[in-house]
Amino acid sequence: MKYTLFFKYSDAEGTVRKKISFENIEEKNIFIEKIYGYIEKNFIREIRKNTVLGSMRIPLKRLFYTILFGGACTWLIYYMETAQSYSFRVPIVFYFLLRIMERIGYVPLGIITGIIALFFIVWTIKNMIVPTEKLVIERKK
Repeated sequence: MKYTLFFKYSDAEGTVRKKISFENIEEKNIFIEKIYGYIEKNFIREIRKNTVLGSMRIPLKRLFYTILFGGACTWLIYYMETAQSYSFRVPIVFYFLLRIMERIGYVPLGIITGIIALFFIVWTIKNMIVPTEKLVIERKK
């Protein structure tokens, strides 16, 4: 599992956003402790709970993309199975994917999309019940 830290800071040119990924949580925590050790005189460190909407943002975005992609693929395969004749060109990269989806059929593809969407709905509800946390390091006033 990867752990990612998101940094947001402001300077004269505006707000800058950066992210750093870590392989394990111990490595991430050591990095945070070292960084905070350098700046603790001028900064305050606290862990805040995200708002309900902030906690729902990522699962809802992934749910939207799943429904969009899965719905488009399901519609395309449904169209290919029910049309009397059809003709369209696809890049060679998508040809094999299209053949696999055509072999599977639109009903199983719709069911797979629904199961994945259900997973993201459960994830969203979990984040609504127990909002995620974020580490905030701010400059002392």
